[in-house]
Amino acid sequence: MRCPHCRSATTVRTSHEVSNLTRESYLACRNTACGHVFAAITEICRTVSLSAIPGPAVRLPLSQHLRRKVLIEQLQTLPTQHHRRVRRRRHEHHAAVRHLWRRARQGRAAAHRLLKGAT
Repeated sequence: MRCPHCRSATTVRTSHEVSNLTRESYLACRNTACGHVFAAITEICRTVSLSAIPGPAVRLPLSQHLRRKVLIEQLQTLPTQHHRRVRRRRHEHHAAVRHLWRRARQGRAAAHRLLKGAT
């Protein structure tokens, strides 16, 4: 960071953590003729590259290029139209099989009732 008055380079003299995403630093101008000392706040504002060990409490917006990349990856994991059709057919097949089993059980029960009545 440069000195706001003479635009010379500065040195961080000390700093302390204000929050998980914010740090306050005290800087001194390297130009001895200027001698300005000032405080600056440094804040983490967005994620540029995802962390390999993300903190559960950290909520940062994604950088635009990263948002695109994550969105593309998410879209690629969604089932395609073909998978939806196959899943629907499989569901319809299982429903038909369940219906046939139900009818067969009802038929067996009716047959048992007839046999009991004949004896």
